[in-house]
Amino acid sequence: MVVLKGAVKLFFNILILLTLSTNLFGQTKIKSFYFFTNKSKPTIYSQKQFDEFNRSINMGMAKIIEINAFTDSTGTVTSNDTLAAERLDYFTSRLTNTSGIKMNAYALERPYPLPSALNWRRVDIIYDITLGNETNDITSSEDGKAKVEHNEIDSIALKVLLKDPIVEVKQNLVDEASYTNSLKSEKPFVLDIQFIEGTAKMTAGSDKEIKKLIEFLKENPGIHATIRGHVCCGNNMRISKARAKDVYKSVINGGIERSRISFVGKSNLEPLVFPEKTSQDRQMNRRVDVKFDLP
Repeated sequence: MVVLKGAVKLFFNILILLTLSTNLFGQTKIKSFYFFTNKSKPTIYSQKQFDEFNRSINMGMAKIIEINAFTDSTGTVTSNDTLAAERLDYFTSRLTNTSGIKMNAYALERPYPLPSALNWRRVDIIYDITLGNETNDITSSEDGKAKVEHNEIDSIALKVLLKDPIVEVKQNLVDEASYTNSLKSEKPFVLDIQFIEGTAKMTAGSDKEIKKLIEFLKENPGIHATIRGHVCCGNNMRISKARAKDVYKSVINGGIERSRISFVGKSNLEPLVFPEKTSQDRQMNRRVDVKFDLP
């Protein structure tokens, strides 16, 4: 009788799992945890939520892509930077493995619109539902990776994951790539310029795009251009600004008046693709673009 009840329970668990998991793969979701003002430890409710979520991670039901920590505007910039780092550490220190996870202590910076935001005293965890099809590098003595069978997956925990909002991939590109269309659409134009990884040094061949940009500005003397540098994979304002400045100097050397061109670093605050899940996504975000303005 006990065996029969166990078999029936297993059957219904698998049935629920198959019903709930339809069309789940490929969806990226976001789970948010909240804090009281100036606190580095989440609310009791958020702590319990995270404990349940972390159990789902350890079972192989989900794979974390990115963790982002924020603060409100209370206090100094320095104190908020410290507080965001402490909030981030609360979660990362409790994970079995953080390999491959992007971790950002954004504090007062706002890199993306938060869905259904109650406040900015929060940590967002962005993840994919995997249901055991992928692992989070949890080691086992047998083959180095623990695989989770479908009948081990907690259907109640899965229902909780399903309630989290889906993160839409953001691709803010000009529909037809040209300087003129970029000017009309008021969207930045991504320059065909590559840099040596981790530096502001342009690779060979990048001068072709700069020559095209110089020619366009000479043909349209009333246009102002802002060169904007971006990075992927974490906050690095220094590199993003240096890349923009390098392109800016090349355009000035090509004969464009300084009054018509400027540069700015954007770090990783304006990604073309969010969240970054592949090397192609990261390559798209690691860029320099130009925004044209009429006086």
